Amino acid sequence: METKLEELQAMLTEVEFNSRFSILEAYHVIGETILAVPKEERQDLIKSIAYHTKKRVKKIEYMARFAQQFPKLDSRLNEGKNISWEVICAKYLREPKDQENCDHEPVAVCRICRKVII
Repeated sequence: METKLEELQAMLTEVEFNSRFSILEAYHVIGETILAVPKEERQDLIKSIAYHTKKRVKKIEYMARFAQQFPKLDSRLNEGKNISWEVICAKYLREPKDQENCDHEPVAVCRICRKVII
């Protein structure tokens, strides 16, 4: 019984990973599509994609940044099975906000500037 449970857990882990990675692949293709047009046309394309896909403009901009920072989807992504769009955004794509307003002792991760704090 325990072996079967381990097999089921491994299967779920693999399926969840494949699902999250498929989303990353789609977002990467969208980002590549945006980067393929001249710079002066990108913002209009981003707005159009956002409108037609019912996604936020910021999310579409992150897709373009994702493709720019990772020209090959598998390069430099060392997240293992924990990879997800949220992890990619948090670690690589979001701009820190109001860093100068943070004055804290290190404890965890500051939600404002994302510095590791203790």
